[in-house]
Amino acid sequence: MSVFLDFKRQLKLWLEHIVQHVPDLTEETILFISFGPKDQRCNVWHTDKTAFSQATIQLLDFIDRQFSPNQLPDYIKIDVAYNLEKQSWSQIEQLVHHQFHNNHYRRGIAFDEAWSVVFLEQEIYGKAIIRGLSYDKPNFFDENNLNYAIKQKYNATKPQIRLQELQDVWTFDTYATFYENGQFINLASRYDANGIRGIVKN
Repeated sequence: MSVFLDFKRQLKLWLEHIVQHVPDLTEETILFISFGPKDQRCNVWHTDKTAFSQATIQLLDFIDRQFSPNQLPDYIKIDVAYNLEKQSWSQIEQLVHHQFHNNHYRRGIAFDEAWSVVFLEQEIYGKAIIRGLSYDKPNFFDENNLNYAIKQKYNATKPQIRLQELQDVWTFDTYATFYENGQFINLASRYDANGIRGIVKN
């Protein structure tokens, strides 16, 4: 079996394993794939917010279109969104404002009800959408960086987001796995360890 086909086989098994342990996923989720070479920042693509089975089809179709069967990208990470929650924008802003400089906001954010503009936690910090200028100043959302990140991520034209006009956003946690050396390695989910490799106990 080729590396490409084995990757897809393992991915399907991992997704089946996740959905068995998180029953709510069958109704509504969004799947993300981060990928790219080692020396560049990753591209991140996501499915529509939809039923898990439909999202899985969308993800596998994207992989078939995007990846060469002869060579996988150096870096591949899959995220499965869960705990999808509608929250008031002012509540999120206050939460970020009152966090210590290095105490990151640990959830992904969708900026519209259709979930057409969505960022993982790692993207929010990697693209400086949330910033802290110094240790003695509060963290804040940077509107210019947000709109620049939207332009970079989505080829289709999206309307500019004006933070002052936001009423609600949708937040979520993720289960994630990292593909390396022919196998999937689970990453911790939630809180301070979010996105860190899980510890395998002997």
